[in-house]
Order: sequence, then structure tokens, then C-alpha cells
Amino acid sequence: MKIFLYCLKIWLTSVVVGALLFYFVGDPTYDSSMTFWGYMAVVCLAAAIYSLVSFLLFWAGVVFVTGRRISVWRQRWIAMAWATILVIAPFPILLGRNHPNWALLAELCGCYLVPVLAGIWVFRVPAVAQKYD
Repeated sequence: MKIFLYCLKIWLTSVVVGALLFYFVGDPTYDSSMTFWGYMAVVCLAAAIYSLVSFLLFWAGVVFVTGRRISVWRQRWIAMAWATILVIAPFPILLGRNHPNWALLAELCGCYLVPVLAGIWVFRVPAVAQKYD
């Protein structure tokens, strides 16, 4: 349960902070009548729905890695690699390989990847997973 909460904190941070980063980097509401809070509600809901499978796979990966006899430092690096794959892979899958605006996709990926990677290091790995430190 502690590992689930660790992964949930990282995922929810990426949903909210990623939406904020994307708003401030590109301000997607400049040509619409959507307010900041309307944007946040829509984007956070969409991000949560679209990234739910990635969250579950991330959780499974972290459970697998924390069950091994490796240091917490190495567990975090492996989790970072796994999270990077899980953040980047859905964009071409959901939006198509022939998407015309790869710069926008890179910006979007970065806005969600940065909070995930930061969350892996900021949030404390549960004590259950620290037994091989």
C-alpha cells in the first residue's frame, strides 16, 4: 500500500504540475474563452484519464523494482527510466506517428516528464522498499 501511495503522489503531481507547466510554457488558452481554472479542470481530467494506464504500469514496475535486492538509489534510476518510457510512448500511440506538430508534442512530453522525474526524487521511497539500502 505504501508503494501505491508513493506512485500515486508522483502521478498526481505530474497531472497537476504538468498542466501548469504546459499552461505557462505555451498558454494554450490565448485564443479561447477558457479561463485558467477551466483550462486546469479540463486538462487535469484529460491527463488523468489518458495517463491512467501508464500510472498502473509505473506502479507495477516500482513494485517489481522495490522487491529486488538493490539500493534505493538504483531503484530510483530504474524507476526514472521506466517512467520516461511510460510518459513518452503514449503520445505517438494516442496522437499518431504522423502528427504534424512534433515540437508541440515534445513540449507536452517535457511538461509531464519533468514532474514525474522530480517526484521520483522528491517523494520519499516507502520504508518497505528501503530494506536493501
